[in-house]
Amino acid sequence: MKNEKLYVEFENLAIRLGLKVLKGRGDFAGGTCKVNNKTVIVVNKMRPIEQRLRTMATSFLEFD
Repeated sequence: MKNEKLYVEFENLAIRLGLKVLKGRGDFAGGTCKVNNKTVIVVNKMRPIEQRLRTMATSFLEFD
């Protein structure tokens, strides 16, 4: 499976889990955090696709 398609599948999984994916630019790695008592996954869209996939995959480890 191509990385871009896998990334879309990860975004769909996040939606099914009730999570919001925030994409931004900056000097940060990304990961899971709480915003207004809601869990979100923060992804740095300036990072290579492989690092964005790793960020999302490790964030999913926190959920059943």
